[in-house]
Amino acid sequence: MTVAHDAQTRWPVTDGTSTATGDQTFTHTPSGTPAGVAIAVFNGAANANPITGALYGGVTMILSTSQGEATEAGWVGVYTLTSSVPAGAVTVTLQGASASAKWAMCSTVTAATAETTVNDTSVATSASGANPQVTQTTTIATVSYGGVHSGAAAPVSTVLTGC
Repeated sequence: MTVAHDAQTRWPVTDGTSTATGDQTFTHTPSGTPAGVAIAVFNGAANANPITGALYGGVTMILSTSQGEATEAGWVGVYTLTSSVPAGAVTVTLQGASASAKWAMCSTVTAATAETTVNDTSVATSASGANPQVTQTTTIATVSYGGVHSGAAAPVSTVLTGC
């Protein structure tokens, strides 16, 4: 069995963002036994990380990649956990949340082994070109997670063309 997407949970549950401060928690329930976790965290109001850290079932996650954009206030970061992943329904904690408008998406993967790896942490920003791009080299055993922030009043639907 290769690595495969398992389950995802959005916070807050309803569409939109939260400006709640302090530690924010939600429950993520994988359908299989997770071998890896990725949490994409978004700040739609500022070019800064809206949390101080993330825990998955009490285990500290690593901020693997992030990108902010000063001219179109926004920030996206991806926290990962690739070993010793707790099984079953767990509490996800977004630590030290600021008052910025934020939201997050937690995704788990299953795999043939108990550990997964982060292979690529590429980022791009519109400040570096008119059509920012990220190219990934993938294999049959690859699942990719990431986030996109657009400061446009009406973002185009082709923002993820080729994904």
